[in-house]
Amino acid sequence: MMEDSARDPEDHQSVESDEGSEKAEEGIDSPGFTGEFLSIEEKIRLASIEKDKGNALFKAGEIEKAWKQYDVAFVNVFIGKEEWASLSEEQRHVINVFKCPCHLNRGLCRLKLGHYEDALWDFSEAVRIDPENVKGRYRRAVCHLEMVKSEMKKEAEGKFWDIEKQQHLIVEIHDDLVFAIRKNPNDPVMRETLREMHEVEKSLRSSRIKYRREQENTFSGFLRSDTNESPGPVEELVNYDDMPALEKIRISDGKAHLVK
Repeated sequence: MMEDSARDPEDHQSVESDEGSEKAEEGIDSPGFTGEFLSIEEKIRLASIEKDKGNALFKAGEIEKAWKQYDVAFVNVFIGKEEWASLSEEQRHVINVFKCPCHLNRGLCRLKLGHYEDALWDFSEAVRIDPENVKGRYRRAVCHLEMVKSEMKKEAEGKFWDIEKQQHLIVEIHDDLVFAIRKNPNDPVMRETLREMHEVEKSLRSSRIKYRREQENTFSGFLRSDTNESPGPVEELVNYDDMPALEKIRISDGKAHLVK
């Protein structure tokens, strides 16, 4: 689980405000669906109420309750496939503008509670909606870094873990962090996370070297055991001295004649 002291409390660990929902509501000119379906505007209005509750719970330190409240916000703004297909590009944009900060907020709750896979999904969704989103890229990097550190602990516990997979994650962490730092070059927390990533990368490299040596020793041990094996029992030679000699036969005129 990520320690709060390792990240900044103001920016990177704060939940998104209502800016996204305000922009979403301002961007709607038509009432959207009526009758059986709620309008897009009404969906966002109801979801914003739940999001605000989640923000308040988060700030109060009720992280798990905040997570559940963001779940409710997503339920309120849910759009089915058929309904989504019938929306205009503007309406889809409005929905995504609202959902992006919700993903960031819920993902942060999941990250703090150690639910890394769930948090990763939320951050990746935020980046999918807005590839330029700095918080999404940074938090995804932090999430991946925590996942790598969690896997590396298995080595000390004698458990199996995939070294190559963690190396691939380091590459993704680096890409996300470099992107975020380029957008915020003076951010000390992002640079500290990059430094931490390099330390983890060094440890991972050492683990890879150790693993390869163990594999080489194991393989060479197999070769030595094969060459040092004692030969098996020698098969008993069969004595053919008492077997009758073969008769000599001569072929003449198409006939076989016994030679005496």
